[in-house]
Amino acid sequence: MMKYRGPADQYRVVERRYFLRIIVGLAIIAVGVVATTFSSAASQVQVFVPNVADPGAEAVAVQSPIKPNAGLGMVTVIVGSIVNLFSIKKYRSDYAEIKEKEPSERARPETMFVLVGLLLTLVVAGLGIYAIYGLTI
Repeated sequence: MMKYRGPADQYRVVERRYFLRIIVGLAIIAVGVVATTFSSAASQVQVFVPNVADPGAEAVAVQSPIKPNAGLGMVTVIVGSIVNLFSIKKYRSDYAEIKEKEPSERARPETMFVLVGLLLTLVVAGLGIYAIYGLTI
């Protein structure tokens, strides 16, 4: 026989989903920083190509045609931040729904979880923007 999932379990499920969504948003921001890092590294590569005019001569060094661009990185920072803000909004609405049905003595610290999500989003987005612009300048 299965145990009844009480209000404490409902809070835990909502919080688990909330933190999973926050982690997904932060991962999207990190992917943008990594993509910009690869773009910046690829723009600094020199490629040696064979000399077509003189087949016996040494290979000629050619600069990579890739230019570092902050566009992709900034789009991922914006998308990741929007995902995190959506997850905070969803968490607050789910929490309010549970709080209406259950007594307040079992309530969890909603504001603390929201502040943690906002703080993580702001710190990671700020560091991501700093890294992206630092790599493309």
